[in-house]
Amino acid sequence: MDRVVVTLREAIFSVTIASVLLFAGFMISARIEHGVNQRNLRYRQAARVSTPEGFSLAMRTDVGDAFVEGDFRALDTVSHEKLGGEWLWLMADYQRYTRHTRTVTYTVTDSKGHVQTRTRTEVYWTWDTYKVEKRHSKRVSYIGEEFPYEKFDYLWVGRKFKTVDNGFRLRIKFTYLPTRFRASAFTSLSKGTVTNGTGLRQGMSIDKLYEACTKSYAVGVFWTFWIMLIVGAVVGFVVLDNRWIEDEPEE
Repeated sequence: MDRVVVTLREAIFSVTIASVLLFAGFMISARIEHGVNQRNLRYRQAARVSTPEGFSLAMRTDVGDAFVEGDFRALDTVSHEKLGGEWLWLMADYQRYTRHTRTVTYTVTDSKGHVQTRTRTEVYWTWDTYKVEKRHSKRVSYIGEEFPYEKFDYLWVGRKFKTVDNGFRLRIKFTYLPTRFRASAFTSLSKGTVTNGTGLRQGMSIDKLYEACTKSYAVGVFWTFWIMLIVGAVVGFVVLDNRWIEDEPEE
C-alpha cells in the first residue's frame, strides 16, 4: 500500500482550503441563524392566554398570534353499538378475514445436477377492510368558547384503539378520541374566533409548546454536513497527485 506523503506546500494549501470553507460556513450559518430568529420572533411576540375571560377578550379585540391553553370538550358526542361509551370522534374499520391464493416460483436441483423451475399455489389469509365509517361531534368547547368541530386539528390528541369481533371471520377496529382533555395551541385570535385548523396539543403546557415551536436543529445539522465537507475536501486534495504546486526541477 502506497504511503501518502504530505509536502509542506500541500499542507499550506490544505490549511487555506479549510480556512476558506470555514469562513464560508460561518457566513452561511449566520444567515441560517438569522432566519431561525426571524421565525421565532413571531412566537416570542405572541400573547399567552389561559383563562376563559382572557380568551374571549383576546378574540374580540383581535390580539393576533397567541399561545392558548385550557379545557376542551365535545358538546355533543358520538358512539357505536359495538364500542360503547361516548366519544369526540371515532372511526370504525370493518374487516373480513379473507382467503387468498398466490403462485410461488421456486427452483429445485435433480439428481443429475440440473436446475429446474417450478411453481406452486400457496394459500394465505389477511384481514381486509370492506367498509370504513367515521363519526364526530358537531360542536365543541375550548377554553369556555363554542366552535364547530372542524375548527381544530386533532393530530396531536391521544387516540385510543380497540378491536371487537363482529361475526364469523369479521371484526371492527376502532380508533377514537376522548370527549374531554386539556390542550394548548398556537393560533391567531381575531374576528371573534381562532385560525381554521388550529392544532391542539393534548397535555402540553404553553411553556412546553413554546419550547417545541422555537427549537431548531438547523444550525447543528448544517455544521455537521459542513465539517464533513471540509474534511472530505482536504483529504481529497491531499491524496491527489499535486505536482503542479511543487517546485519545478532545476535545469
